[in-house]
Amino acid sequence: MSQWTAKTELEDLLAVAGTDRKKIGALLDGMGKLVHQDMTLNLQKAFSAVESMATRYSFCTAEALVWAEYAVRSSNYLEEITRFLQGQCGESSVDWTKYAGRYGPDALRDACSGYLEFRRAIPARVSSGQASAKELLDFQNSSLIRAIDLSKRHWLRNFGTWLFCGPFKVSAIMTPGIWEESALQMVYMPLGGHVSRAFRALARRGVEGIVPSLLEEKESGLADGAFSTLVIAHSFQRDLARKCCGSVLHINTGLHLIGGGDRCI
Repeated sequence: MSQWTAKTELEDLLAVAGTDRKKIGALLDGMGKLVHQDMTLNLQKAFSAVESMATRYSFCTAEALVWAEYAVRSSNYLEEITRFLQGQCGESSVDWTKYAGRYGPDALRDACSGYLEFRRAIPARVSSGQASAKELLDFQNSSLIRAIDLSKRHWLRNFGTWLFCGPFKVSAIMTPGIWEESALQMVYMPLGGHVSRAFRALARRGVEGIVPSLLEEKESGLADGAFSTLVIAHSFQRDLARKCCGSVLHINTGLHLIGGGDRCI
């Protein structure tokens, strides 16, 4: 399924759904779940190549950096970045220019250094990929408090919702066994340009409940308004999930596709 095919198919189906949030939620949920079923296999295959040297959570974090376009999958990317994320090498040992995405090497280095602030707090079951949805949620909640505090102190640079939420989403996609667990509905999912464009598309169609802050593509730091936007976006996605008995995880990816995004792996 190509990016263009996915987007045009969704737009045609959205036209049929109109402004009915139950139908919209069901559409987004179904498409997101189909994509995740394929992605799970691809992610597991990619992880198996580095499993002997990387924890699964460090792999999820490295993947999230690629999805957010902070990094590119150059040769040895996963091996080198997961080593850094696990505290096994210093900044000077990493060729940041080689792996930098659209925001440049400094942004990639800052993002990876930011993740190190949470390394010692990662629970063993989260690190190994064995966590329940509740355990993943508990870790996200405790990390969020620390992330906001560090952002206020300017110790966590440019850390917005994608950098913070990305690893949690990748981890959830890789664990189909928790997709139906109720606690996963409370795990915050990343926003970003594509999701913002999806909100704009829904707003143009007359769908209610989309507040102006959801329409901005520019992402601010967690301490500069991004957290409030994250909460509002989560509330909207969770309401769609409730109406259609779906999953916030899948609906988030459905929104990503509507906004022109493609599957990341």
